[in-house]
Amino acid sequence: MGSELVPVRTGEVAGFGASAVVPALVAAGGERAAIRFLEFFAGQIRNANTRAAYGRAAGEFLAWCEDHGIGSLADVQPPCRPPGSSS
Repeated sequence: MGSELVPVRTGEVAGFGASAVVPALVAAGGERAAIRFLEFFAGQIRNANTRAAYGRAAGEFLAWCEDHGIGSLADVQPPCRPPGSSS
């Protein structure tokens, strides 16, 4: 569910037209998650090589999520800190 691409409605936001294609795990987060994903990759990263590298890293992460049964980005949490450690 995480690494395949699915169409989502973007409501003509950020110049993507009425719909765009995003990874399924991102689409499962709803329209806002899909729009944020698209804005980050299309609007924030200007260098094509950097965008490609980040895209590969995101794809690897989403595949890892799928392999580990993570069905929602909301289920992804930062690792716990050991007791007594400072931020």
